[in-house]
Amino acid sequence: MTDELMEELELVKKGEAPSPFGKAEFTLMGSPVSVQSKKDVREAYLQSIRSQFKDIKYLLTGELILNVAWLLPAKSRFETDAKADIDNCVKPIIDAFTGPDGFFIDDCQIRGLYICWRHIESEDERKKGVRP
Repeated sequence: MTDELMEELELVKKGEAPSPFGKAEFTLMGSPVSVQSKKDVREAYLQSIRSQFKDIKYLLTGELILNVAWLLPAKSRFETDAKADIDNCVKPIIDAFTGPDGFFIDDCQIRGLYICWRHIESEDERKKGVRP
């Protein structure tokens, strides 16, 4: 690798610059919160997401594709009413990612959106970050 790329990657590690490879990935633990949840519940969820961006010193300004996958056991998804509808869960995440305390400026930057539930067999799979 060139010295220039190595310097750029150091800035990425410090949260001072976006990745030169055009990808950022975050793992959010906990259950998604619905847009229909109580205001204090939504606000706590937004703050828990935004806390991941506290060390990032930039906002993304270009077009984005947002890919969100919730990892949970199939039994939780289908045999309980504990999980909200997928369309009601994406808005709080977008809100948390948006603005000066987020990762990008405005949700109008999103040109693509992929949201899914991903069934896992155990908590170990969630911790390893199983990808769709």
